[in-house]
Amino acid sequence: MEEGKLILGDWKDFKGMAEPIRLLLEFMKIPYVEKHYGTNDKEEWQKEVNDKNFLFPNIPYINDQGKYISDTNTIVLYLCLKYSHPELLGRDDEQKVSLAMLKEVVDDLGMILSRVLYLSLIHISEPTRLLSISYAVFCLKKKK
Repeated sequence: MEEGKLILGDWKDFKGMAEPIRLLLEFMKIPYVEKHYGTNDKEEWQKEVNDKNFLFPNIPYINDQGKYISDTNTIVLYLCLKYSHPELLGRDDEQKVSLAMLKEVVDDLGMILSRVLYLSLIHISEPTRLLSISYAVFCLKKKK
């Protein structure tokens, strides 16, 4: 690791979860390096988790000089507070609540979109329990 730089741990092939972190690090001009894990890097990931003081191991994570923090939203909160940008979390209580609601809506939309996109890549011959996803996949296939 380059001295004084944060390490951002992320998946090699699935970069969506860490993108808000990357954008925030760039916006705040915080130097960082990335460490990517592939789906076959289980041993390397377990070594990282077992050898460190990692309270809730997950990807994405940041390593801030030995302090490990995981999960996108928690990392964003940590960076805003540590690097003196609390205004990004809302200037007053009303704005903080509005931003929290917006975050939940965006998370819900992201979950729905990811299901539709991933399910559209596989063949679905019978409806699944999630009818809205089955219907969305059916519509995508119908357009072909």
